[in-house]
Amino acid sequence: MRTAKLSRSPAKTLLSKRFSLLDNERKFKKACEQILQLNHKMDDMQFRYTKPASHHRSFRYNLRLRLAVIEGLRNMYYDYAHHKAEAVADLRRELFGEAVEIISEKCLTRDGRLSFKTPKRRFSEPHIFLEK
Repeated sequence: MRTAKLSRSPAKTLLSKRFSLLDNERKFKKACEQILQLNHKMDDMQFRYTKPASHHRSFRYNLRLRLAVIEGLRNMYYDYAHHKAEAVADLRRELFGEAVEIISEKCLTRDGRLSFKTPKRRFSEPHIFLEK
């Protein structure tokens, strides 16, 4: 018994790619909003961490743990947003032929290798720049 190959028509493939683009853009924007919220929360927590007087240093340990958790969560959202930005860039290149460049703030050493040190400036949301 022969089985027929199921092939999608070009219109359905194009339509599914456009839906995928819209979905990835929505998820990217939501992740960026979450990154901004976590940045604000980290700022507030950092203020609370540096504020206690010398005789209230015992509260700082809890705050330091919270800061570490928030920072880790923010970094995971940043990686997720960067992954979605790459997916959006690829889909835009395929669908519209746009030259898309993803700009992210990463630390590079002088010889071009990635550095895992925390930058002096805190990073904000990843950005996508479109060139026509």
